Amino acid sequence: MFFFWLDPDEVPIFGEGLGKLEEALDMLREIDPGMSIGAAAALIKIGRRMPTLALGQETFKGIGAQMQIPYSSFLRHTDLLAEGAPGTKSLGLIEKGVHPEDRRARQVRLTADGEALLRKLDDLYSRDPG
Repeated sequence: MFFFWLDPDEVPIFGEGLGKLEEALDMLREIDPGMSIGAAAALIKIGRRMPTLALGQETFKGIGAQMQIPYSSFLRHTDLLAEGAPGTKSLGLIEKGVHPEDRRARQVRLTADGEALLRKLDDLYSRDPG
């Protein structure tokens, strides 16, 4: 068996930033231990873009492009965040619908649970580290 010997003076030490990220990931795992990073990122992207989505200035397709993932992958993430997908549970963090004037366009809103989770995450990162 091979073991690494680590010099304590050379061990990297990470600060509050990674601590906050770890806490945020723990919050997301409380919702669903299997939530993918992609679904979590989609939730955060949607939450931060709610005003422009509501005004029709931004689209799901555009958000998927910002994430540099195929539109179909972004839609799968939103399915998981909403009603779930075959074989998965509904996370109930967003509600999706079809735009009444353009059947190809999607509408979305945060559920109370989705908004509460994003507020907790926002508060975590907005705290004064001092």
